[in-house]
Amino acid sequence: MFLAELIDFYLFALLHTIFYSALMAENRARMSHLEGAIQRLDRETRELELKRNLLRQEEITEEIELLMLSAKRLWRR
Repeated sequence: MFLAELIDFYLFALLHTIFYSALMAENRARMSHLEGAIQRLDRETRELELKRNLLRQEEITEEIELLMLSAKRLWRR
């Protein structure tokens, strides 16, 4: 009787250990996946910021060129 109950408790504990090990492994895999996704998003954000800055620089350069051309026309009159 005691041995049967002890075996039941042992199997119960063993199944819980297996279950929690599997759960932790799945959790680690999900965390790894999410960390990779965050790193990719950070990298893409930096790239988009660089593109935005380049486009803004081009806009500013075009505005300056337009102002210079307008100023030249005014001086020629």
